[in-house]
Amino acid sequence: MKQFFYAFIFLLLVACGPGNSTDEKAIDTDFNFTLDTLLIDPVDEFLYLNAGLRVAALDEKNQYLYNFNPNDYTLEKIDLDKGILAEKLPFEKEGPDGVGEMVFGMNLISSNSIAFMGYMNVRLFGLEGDKRSEFTFNDRAFGGDKLEQSENFQFLNNQMVDFHTMIGLIRDGRKKTYALGILKTDTQTLTKVPLPFEALENFRFRLSSPSRIQMSFPTVTISKHQKSYIISNDISNKILLYDNDSLFQIEYLSKLTADKKTGKYNQEFENEEAFKQTSLDIRREINFMAPLWDEEKQLFYRFSHKIIKIGKDVENYQDMESAVYLTVFDPDFNVLAESLVEGLNTPPGYHFVKDGKIWMYINTQEEMGFVQLTVDVE
Repeated sequence: MKQFFYAFIFLLLVACGPGNSTDEKAIDTDFNFTLDTLLIDPVDEFLYLNAGLRVAALDEKNQYLYNFNPNDYTLEKIDLDKGILAEKLPFEKEGPDGVGEMVFGMNLISSNSIAFMGYMNVRLFGLEGDKRSEFTFNDRAFGGDKLEQSENFQFLNNQMVDFHTMIGLIRDGRKKTYALGILKTDTQTLTKVPLPFEALENFRFRLSSPSRIQMSFPTVTISKHQKSYIISNDISNKILLYDNDSLFQIEYLSKLTADKKTGKYNQEFENEEAFKQTSLDIRREINFMAPLWDEEKQLFYRFSHKIIKIGKDVENYQDMESAVYLTVFDPDFNVLAESLVEGLNTPPGYHFVKDGKIWMYINTQEEMGFVQLTVDVE
């Protein structure tokens, strides 16, 4: 395995005031923002909204959103500039050009190529529905770093970033360790970068009841930003930046929320009610979402949230109210501002930045819509 250089950057940010050092920097905790809503015209079609856009992808300019519909195996191409369904692109489910039975994710590789992520496989297609290549994780004999028997690529955290590169999370179930996996699919060469995510193991839960088996585990997000990879999780505000064979760790102090989850929980359950109650207790602690890059304003945004109120419909995890916070960073992840986002009482689902605004998907009476959050940081 390669030896990687680690740099630890701790950003101690406190408010400036009388007697404070001029080196200290104030954090704005009351910046201005506005909320608007855009509804998408489906043009006499029924858009697929059941999965909350969990299998969707944006083009490079963020003009078109492609939403996979597993009911008819089409890509719904949404023109975000015009707020309308532009067209539906047909694909095959089976056969030589088949997408496959299970599709867990999707990445747009170029203006006319898209990757469908299945269980332990990736299929690359043209937007005309023609299958171009396929890669399967059934051969562990990669070149470069060895994938141990106790390790596996977490397929829900995999994505194709170009025609020949896959990135994903590798977890060692025996050692309880994590790594960033960078796989060159053309040469089948693997690079593993150890990640300091051991604390995630304290928040993995298993229900083994007579009626079902269920797992709950933390979310790790890996995204490509320019020539770097940004890695984050929902347990702590720690951000990792992998760039040029070096791993940089960034931490910051929040003025409005905790910096990580601190609860101590049982991890094995036989009772479904106890499992559900623990799931709620975890969500009462702070949860962190992945950073988003605003190319127009040259800023990073990051949401965090926690449950503050639970109604009667706990059975379906409905009737809950959350406090949603937004942290704004400069390009080097120095905190510029943070605030409670009044008007948002549920955590954002699928969200992205377009035209200097944060777009957050909503389902409004079975219609696709987006809440647009405009942030004004002095």
